[in-house]
Amino acid sequence: MPTLPIQQTFELAMQHHQAGRLNEAEGLYRQILVQQPSHINALHYLGVIAHQTGRNDLALDLIRQAIAIGPTWPEAHYNLAIVLKAMGRQDEAIAAFRQTLALRPDQARACFHLGVVLQASEQLDQAIAAYRQAIALQPNYPEAYNNLGVALARTGQYEPAIAAFRQFIMIKPNAAEGQYNLGNALQAAGQLGHAIVAFRQAIVLKPDYLEVYSNLGLALANSGQLDEAITVLRQAITLNPKAANAEGFTNLLYALYHHPGCSSMELLEVTRQWARQQPVVSPGYFPNRDRSPDRKLKIGYVSGSFVMSADAHFTLPLLAHHDRKQFEIFGYSRAGRHDEFTQRLRSHCDHWIDICQLGTQAAVELIRSHEIDILVNVSNTGDLCRTLFASRMAPIQMIWLIFASCTSGLETVDYRISDPFVDAVGMDETCYSEQTLRLPETAWCYDPLVDSLPVEPPPVIGNGFVTFGSLHRLIKLNPSVLATWVEILRATPNARLLIQAVAGSAREHLLDQFQQLGVDRGRIDCIGKLPRREYLKQFHRIDVLLDTFPFAGHTTAFDSLWMGVPVVTLSGGTLVSRAAASTLENLKLGELIGRTREEYVQIAVKLANDLPRLKELRLTLRQRMENSPLMDAPRFARNFESVYRQVWHRYCATGDCVKA
Repeated sequence: MPTLPIQQTFELAMQHHQAGRLNEAEGLYRQILVQQPSHINALHYLGVIAHQTGRNDLALDLIRQAIAIGPTWPEAHYNLAIVLKAMGRQDEAIAAFRQTLALRPDQARACFHLGVVLQASEQLDQAIAAYRQAIALQPNYPEAYNNLGVALARTGQYEPAIAAFRQFIMIKPNAAEGQYNLGNALQAAGQLGHAIVAFRQAIVLKPDYLEVYSNLGLALANSGQLDEAITVLRQAITLNPKAANAEGFTNLLYALYHHPGCSSMELLEVTRQWARQQPVVSPGYFPNRDRSPDRKLKIGYVSGSFVMSADAHFTLPLLAHHDRKQFEIFGYSRAGRHDEFTQRLRSHCDHWIDICQLGTQAAVELIRSHEIDILVNVSNTGDLCRTLFASRMAPIQMIWLIFASCTSGLETVDYRISDPFVDAVGMDETCYSEQTLRLPETAWCYDPLVDSLPVEPPPVIGNGFVTFGSLHRLIKLNPSVLATWVEILRATPNARLLIQAVAGSAREHLLDQFQQLGVDRGRIDCIGKLPRREYLKQFHRIDVLLDTFPFAGHTTAFDSLWMGVPVVTLSGGTLVSRAAASTLENLKLGELIGRTREEYVQIAVKLANDLPRLKELRLTLRQRMENSPLMDAPRFARNFESVYRQVWHRYCATGDCVKA
C-alpha cells in the first residue's frame, strides 16, 4: 500500500488518541503495523495506549521496539521511563529518564518524573536536584514546587520547604494540598501558629479534607490549645468514623491523654470507640495449642518502633535477657525504617519478621501461621500493630509499655502489664478493657543506650542559683503546669528554668505565657531538639527536673535520674500521670512525689533550698539507679517470664483465652 494512506491512517489514529478514543486509535495503529511492522510511531503510540489501559508488559515491549528503530528519540525514552515507573522498576526508570534528558536536556517533565522516582527510592538529595532543574526549565511548574517542598521537609530543610510550598500556593491558590503540606512543614519547624492558619485555610478550600483536621488537631494540641484540638479531632471522626484507623483517632487520644480534665473512664470510652472500628480477620478463629504447662513457649512482640526511639530503652533489656531455652522469641517489626538499633534487637530474637509492607489481613494470617503462644503489642493506639490485635492471633494477647499499656479497648486483648505503683493493688480497674498483670517491682527496665557520661556536680554550686528543668515535649506544658511552675519560680526568686522548645512561634508563645503570668521571660532558657548524647549533657545544666502532669515523663524521668538529677512529680488519676512516680518509688524516693499541686510546689521549693540534699542526690542517684530493679535487666526478664508462665498455666487449666 502506498506511503500516503499509511500517513493518513496514522494522522487519523493520532486524532482518536488525542481525543481519548483509545480503542479506535489502537485499531488504526495495529492496522499500520500489519502493513509496516517497523513503523516507529505506530509502535511507540500503541505502547503508550497499552500503558494507558494497564497492559504495562505489552507497553514495555512495544516502546522498546520503537527505541531499537530510533534510539535517539527522546519521547520514546520518556514514555519507556513512565512505564517502568508504573511497574515499580525504579532503577530502570531512573536510567530511562536520564537517557531522555541526555537526548533532550530541556524537558522539564522528565526532570520532574525523575525526581518522583528518585524520591520513591529514598534518593532525596538527587530528587531535590531534579525538581529544582524542572523548575529552572519551567518556573511555573506547580507540581515540581509541591514535590520539592515534600522532599526538602523529609530531609529536615523546613525553611526552604516552606518557601517551595508558598510558591506552589501562589501558582495554584485554590489547591488545598498546598496549604496542607505548608501546614505540615510549618508545624515541623515549630511555627505552630502559622501551621494552624495554613491547616484552617486547607479546610476552607476542602471542607472534607480529613487529614487536615487530624493535623490541625495535632498542631492545636502541641500549641497547648487542647480543648479546641479535641473539638477538631472529634469533628474529623464525625466526618468519617473509619478515621479510627487513621491519624485522626490517634491524635484525639494523644490530646485526651494530655488534657488535665480527661478521666480514665473517658479514655476507655474513646478507646473502645476506636476499637469498634477495627477490621477483624476471621472472627471465629480460635487458636489451639499444646497445653503442656511447662513446655517451651513462643512469645511474639509486635511494634512499629523497633528502631532507636523512646521505646528502645525498655525493649532492649527485656529481649536481650530472655531465657531462650524456655522461650522462643519472635519480633514483628512494622517500622518504616531500620537502623543499627534494629539490628541489635534482631540479634536477640530467634525469628525476625518485617510486616511493614503487609496489610491487616496478610499480617494477621502470617502471625497466625507461626503458632505464637503469647503475643505482646508494644505500639500505641491507632498504629496498625494495635489494629492487628483486633483479630485473635494467639491464645493469649497482651499490651505493654507506657502509652501502649494504658488500655486497648479491644475485647481480643486479654492482659495489660503494669506494676504495684502505677496500678496499686485494690484500685478500680474498670477503666481498662484488659485484666491487669502486675510485675512485682517495675513495669519497665531501662538502658541509657549511650557510652557512660559522667555525672557532674549540681550547677547551683557554680551558678549561685538553682536551675529547674523540663526536657519534655511542649504539649505536656498545659496552663495548669505553667501556673504551677510560676508558683515555684516566685517562691525561688533567683532560680531559672531550662525548657526544651525548638525555635519558632511555639517557643515565643510559651515565653509570652510566662511573661503574662508574672515571670520575666529572661529567667527562661530554651534549647532545641538535640542528638541523644547532647540532650543528655543538658542535664548537667539542671538541678531539679520538674515533671509534667497529667502526662508525666517516662523516658525523660529515667534519663534525668540516671544523669543524677532528681525529679519532682505529681501523681494523678490516669496511668500516664503515674509513670515517674513508679520510677521514684522503685528508688525509695517517694518524698519527691506530690499528690496535690500544693504538695508538688512545696517539694520543689524545699529541694531547691536544700543544697546538701542536691549534692547528695547528685552523687548517689546513678548508683541507686544501677542497683535498683529499674536497671536490673536479668531480674526484670525473669519477672516478666514468670508472668508469662502464670497466664500460660491458667490457659492450660481452662483452655480459655478470655479474661479471668
